[in-house]
Amino acid sequence: MSIELVHQNFSASLNKGLISSKSITNIKKIKGDASSRKYFRVTTDNSTYIVCLCDQKAFSSFTLLQKVFKEKGIPVPKIFDQDIEGGYLLQEDLGEGTLLDFLTDADETEEFKIYKKVLDSLANLQKVDVSATPSKASFDKDGLLFEINLTREYFVEKYLKYNWEEGELDLFEDNFRSLCEQASSGVFVLNHRDFHARNIMLRSDDPIFIDFQDARAGIAQYDLASLLDDCYYQITLSNVEKLKRYYFDKYIPGSEFSKFLKDYDLISIQRLFKAVGTFARIYVVRGDDSYLKYIDRSWNKLINRLGPYPEYKKLQMLLLKIKNGN
Repeated sequence: MSIELVHQNFSASLNKGLISSKSITNIKKIKGDASSRKYFRVTTDNSTYIVCLCDQKAFSSFTLLQKVFKEKGIPVPKIFDQDIEGGYLLQEDLGEGTLLDFLTDADETEEFKIYKKVLDSLANLQKVDVSATPSKASFDKDGLLFEINLTREYFVEKYLKYNWEEGELDLFEDNFRSLCEQASSGVFVLNHRDFHARNIMLRSDDPIFIDFQDARAGIAQYDLASLLDDCYYQITLSNVEKLKRYYFDKYIPGSEFSKFLKDYDLISIQRLFKAVGTFARIYVVRGDDSYLKYIDRSWNKLINRLGPYPEYKKLQMLLLKIKNGN
């Protein structure tokens, strides 16, 4: 049914004369992201295109932000045609070269160089006024805690089937409430939200951002932590530290570096915990186990990020106990 829908909509785009192609030669479903969106590569007589089928709300946000980002010079894919009510979006084919693919064969120097490019483009995105996004959600304390509680439900209780002992849930909630309050106390900028190596395409070593429809306001370190503490890739640790310093020196002038680093660590802990919950939820709700392999890497990163903070020592020990079982 989906292939037929793609064929029908793409044929309509051809009839409108919106692209130079004349006929369809092949339609192939391609693996998307962790969402319910469906992606297809359409091959024509002279080119290839990407079709996305999705719900109206996500399309509306994506197309609005794509226009804003394009006007601001932020690298995003071109859109050729859209039917928001019908859930159809036709965009340029950026190929299959993600940042993650590039990193497979990159050495430490190449890794640092490409991430510097990505951070420069991220800084431009974060200069866009937060009012540009149609989303009313933000990474304020309540928004961060909402995600914490989803992970508690789907990872701790439904996936691990952990049974809380007396006082543990209170400790969990009190500590994460404090952490999320601290992690949302800085100046808010626009954040991509899902800013990692799978959502950055490379064309001639220049980054192009995709999957930005959930952009919302939060501290600048949110996207930075999402990128440098990536659930899908381990950046060389020395590069992580150098890239944090690079970003701070160039884009956060007049601030205290120690405060910047702590805010980074706290929002990274929240982001990693949220990601673990997402991976578990995909398995619990859809029966898709393909993301479970990323849980351990994400979990280990968040445990390590908790290490330097004695005020969260009890939370760290509780999370270790939860992961290892009752």
